[in-house]
Amino acid sequence: MKSNLHSLILLFVILCNTAFAQVGIQQPVTWEISTEKITDSTVNVTLHANVDDGWYIYSQRTKDGGPIPLSFTYEENEAYTLVGKTEETAEEVKAGYEEAFEMDVVKLYGNSSFTQTVKVTNPDEVFKGSLTFQTCKEVCLPPQNIPFAVQLNDLSSAIGEKEVTALSGSEIKQAKGEAIAWPDYGKPANDCKNDATAATSDKSSNWGIFVLGLLGGLIALLTPCVFPMIPLTVTFFTKRHENRARGVFDAVIYGLSIFLIYFLLALPFLIFKLPKDTLYRVATSPILNLAFFAIFIFFALSLFGYFELTLPSKWANKTDKVSNKGGFIGIFFMAITLAIVSFSCTGPIIGSLMAGTIATEGGQLKLVYGMSGFGVALGLPFALFAMFPGILKKMPKSGSWMNTVKVVLAFVEVAFALKFLSNADLVNQWGLLKYEVFLALWAIIAIALAAYLFGFIRFPHDSKNQKISWGRKLVGAFALVFAGYIGSGFAGNNLKVINGFPPPTHYSILTNEVHQEGISDLDEGIALAKAQQKPILLDFTGWTCVNCRKVEQNIWTDPKVAEVLKNEVVLVSLYADENEKLSEEDEYYSDNLQKTVNTIGEKWTDFEATTFGKISQPLYAIISPEGQLMNSPIAFTNSVQDYLDFLDCGINTYNKEFRQ
Repeated sequence: MKSNLHSLILLFVILCNTAFAQVGIQQPVTWEISTEKITDSTVNVTLHANVDDGWYIYSQRTKDGGPIPLSFTYEENEAYTLVGKTEETAEEVKAGYEEAFEMDVVKLYGNSSFTQTVKVTNPDEVFKGSLTFQTCKEVCLPPQNIPFAVQLNDLSSAIGEKEVTALSGSEIKQAKGEAIAWPDYGKPANDCKNDATAATSDKSSNWGIFVLGLLGGLIALLTPCVFPMIPLTVTFFTKRHENRARGVFDAVIYGLSIFLIYFLLALPFLIFKLPKDTLYRVATSPILNLAFFAIFIFFALSLFGYFELTLPSKWANKTDKVSNKGGFIGIFFMAITLAIVSFSCTGPIIGSLMAGTIATEGGQLKLVYGMSGFGVALGLPFALFAMFPGILKKMPKSGSWMNTVKVVLAFVEVAFALKFLSNADLVNQWGLLKYEVFLALWAIIAIALAAYLFGFIRFPHDSKNQKISWGRKLVGAFALVFAGYIGSGFAGNNLKVINGFPPPTHYSILTNEVHQEGISDLDEGIALAKAQQKPILLDFTGWTCVNCRKVEQNIWTDPKVAEVLKNEVVLVSLYADENEKLSEEDEYYSDNLQKTVNTIGEKWTDFEATTFGKISQPLYAIISPEGQLMNSPIAFTNSVQDYLDFLDCGINTYNKEFRQ
């Protein structure tokens, strides 16, 4: 289990660091690419690694299970075939046993070259691939993934994300025409209300994520992995020095170190400058959503008690040794040890936090806020209890109730897992989790939670003779009430408390719809708006967009708003995560997104990014059929009145200045 988890962690690091070379930090390894024509149908493609003195990379011949070896991945294409394996040469090769990984490794020092022979059958195509490597000295830098490409008809080549994209983009433009010239809607014709809603929403949502992280940290405190550590650790700090003030100071440093650890875990996501829609595409990918579904179920099974989720024990042993050195460094490594040994309880919460922020615009910054909140909640008690030791005596004693907290959290994880399965289902339109099916499953989870709390269900770590406390009964009763509330959704009740989590109500087994269906094609919407002499309401939305569902089910269902949407505008709903492929002749290269646009969702994302400078959903804009922006666009809002004001401003401006 540990080796598998180690491999997963290494894979996760690779994915998180694909843009490492873009952050402007000096790199000890730089790559170049060259080509050589051997015969009329054979080409040598050589990757050159320029390695700084003292640094090394791990050879292709290094076995799995240890450091990340150099590896090459070549895109399959009928236009070429590989001849033999990739040959490597280096200025200096060192092979031997490495204690850190407990295995034999092969290191390459100095400048190295790696050559792959390619047999060409169609020179009009591009030979594409990527390399993955890790470079080390006294420390190892995160693994990097570097793409490369070679135009086979003239052997022009490129290496690195930007260069490869430019080469591929040039090829596509030549074969399929220029990118779409999106309209320029100009400045708002009447800025009745400035863009305050959109401008402030990100700030408020950042602090909202901080509060969620704070709540997650408080929940983690109540788990068996953390709670028993509080009195032990605080007593250790306050008793280790005769001077109580010094003990309190050390405890405060310990609490700050815990905060710093979780803050630093999120910081790389903020530093790495990914392409504009990378995180959004990752978050809305059916494959990634299915992976998140599986991971959340995995976390839930661990919290239920069927197995223990731990990081490699040698990590904790090594950090524990360093913690004995004393001083600030020793205290910091004590905090790292806590983070490692408590992972079985904190891991699912942190994973939920990452998955919940990744899909939003500014998701990197939101993750920093969320992880900071988590670190504050986890670290603050150690400092407070050291300053006020009397409170320790009033703390509840450790007991079976902590396992109850874990199991309750496991039920929550299962409920959240269904959200990711629903996202994949919506994007691919499989029809597996329609609105009613999703509600039924959530109701079953709530009833099962109540049955557990009332003692009808037990899990591996539950005591057979455990007394059912009033707290359990109270939470169990709440779970039953929640199940009843969900059940009312079958009768048509608007479930405002959970709107955004279930699929949209129009994705339904039944026929009754409360959703205002919009036209999903821009050209069709413009033609209809011209015929009816109405303004167009552009609705940039997504199948997996939680806030879009909240607006549709909490704002659009208001009688006044519904009347406006039905009679006074032409609603054009553009799904930014629509996975349907464009026809081959409609594909194009987007300079704005720096990628090939080959799905309908990417097309609408390019439209939103190019025209409005946004890639987040929802975003609403009112335009005239002739192509003039009526007023400032608006993002997510919980206020019916704000939304009505936005609609009234745009519609009145159109009727006054543009309607014939």
